[in-house]
Amino acid sequence: MMMRCNIVQVIVFSALVSLFPGAHAQTLPDKMQILVGVAAGGPNDSIARMIADRLRTKRNVTALVENRIGANGLLAANVLISSPPNGQTILIMSQGLATISPHLSQMPFDPLKDMTPIAGLATTDVGFCIANHVPVDNVKDLVRYAQQSPKPLAFGAAGLGNVTHLLLERLKEVAKIPYTLIVYKGIAPSLQDLAGGHIDGSACAVVTAGPLVKAGKIKLVAMYGEKRSRMFPEVPTMAEQGFPINDPAWYGVFGPPKMSRAAVTAVFNAIKEVTEDPETIQAIQKVGFEPWIQDPEKLSAIMRDESARWGKLIRDNNIKGE
Repeated sequence: MMMRCNIVQVIVFSALVSLFPGAHAQTLPDKMQILVGVAAGGPNDSIARMIADRLRTKRNVTALVENRIGANGLLAANVLISSPPNGQTILIMSQGLATISPHLSQMPFDPLKDMTPIAGLATTDVGFCIANHVPVDNVKDLVRYAQQSPKPLAFGAAGLGNVTHLLLERLKEVAKIPYTLIVYKGIAPSLQDLAGGHIDGSACAVVTAGPLVKAGKIKLVAMYGEKRSRMFPEVPTMAEQGFPINDPAWYGVFGPPKMSRAAVTAVFNAIKEVTEDPETIQAIQKVGFEPWIQDPEKLSAIMRDESARWGKLIRDNNIKGE
């Protein structure tokens, strides 16, 4: 009788697995391809290579980073969405392609539908810097100064429709601060003009602006995220200064469409394990990032919320991409 019951249990379990193929456990692939849509040496690439190294040493996975450069990350994304959904191919990218780009131009796919969110990975501090000739040291005084200025202040962005541009628009929306937009080809030339006093302010990555701030060539007056920067703990957030802005800049891990829950869980658990390792945390922080592990469901919810907010901001201000 006991043997008969065991046989029945095996049959029932097999039937359930066939009905729900993602319900059984799946191991991490032995080989993984980590796609990035930027050239080697950038922040996205640095994080990808850090994760690949940890997967090799901590999980014995042959993880290789492949730079697919072109079309502002679309080339890498296209490779991802045409890959088998088995966890062997993943993409590490910033929020821009996931929640901003779809509202600026026609894309061949929908990131909210055609990619599988796997994990939130890291955030990078973005702050608001002003030139030394601007006679203020906080956002409240900056708003008052801008409103009394005979002409709008000039703020620099690292590109039209870039996240730094949208953060300037967010500040204008919340603080009612008028400004003239100056668009640059990247953050470095905007910071150069800011240090030279040719523009009045700029939203920028703190890891990039940090040396100029420490050298006293520009002033960092606020952080855009929910937390203060580890590099500049004395600088308050926008929210702390009375302006409810919380728009962190983040990087996430994505898989091809139609990944099974088991495949997603296997990759997420591995990413979580290697990222929570103390050595990895120190390495991430050393290059100006903070670990930001979000599970697939949380990352998906963040994407939907951000996409709706950025989309409304872009439409309301008739913002166009480059």
